[in-house]
Amino acid sequence: MDGNMDMRMRNCEGDNELMLLVCEDHLELAIDIIVDDYEKAPELLTLEQAGLANEKSPQKCTRCEALAKYVVS
Repeated sequence: MDGNMDMRMRNCEGDNELMLLVCEDHLELAIDIIVDDYEKAPELLTLEQAGLANEKSPQKCTRCEALAKYVVS
């Protein structure tokens, strides 16, 4: 298993598509994971564009404790 596998991934509700919430530091890693796993160009949105900016609890990066800024799927 490679080092990327410890990044916990969130699945979109009712869908098998991966949705990674990441900070700026882990954006490139998330893009690489989507490209490697799905062999397609990832969709990249800010939390605001994805409609997740107003969640009750702040969204944390799936890789670290920083606040997430992007959704990669």
